[in-house]
Amino acid sequence: MVLIWTVLALVLFFLRYRPPAAEADLYPVPDAIQYSAAAWNIASGQGYTLQLGGQTLPPRYPIGFPLTLVPLFLLCGTELHHASVAVLIRAIALFVPLALFTKEVYNVRAAAWAVLFTGLSPLLIDHSTR
Repeated sequence: MVLIWTVLALVLFFLRYRPPAAEADLYPVPDAIQYSAAAWNIASGQGYTLQLGGQTLPPRYPIGFPLTLVPLFLLCGTELHHASVAVLIRAIALFVPLALFTKEVYNVRAAAWAVLFTGLSPLLIDHSTR
């Protein structure tokens, strides 16, 4: 069990780690656009990059979240405006493990309430509809 948690911790660390050189200041582009643009570039075969002001730059965020969007971009299409659909599908997909975990720990009623309250969270709604 300790080995599983150690491997999980290492995977999460490397998904979140960015080398110091990647922390250079970019244009003030919102996070959601950077994530979506990076995922779009991966899905369209351009690699994990951002094109800003005629330059190809490395994103300053880890690749984890954009990688989860790539399959959704491939299903929905690689047009950049599909980003909101991809993020929304991913947000809805997060309810499945939440419901399964809550049902396992508590019961079906608690799982339903957990999904309902999480789904109606203003913060989650704001982030998944940008």
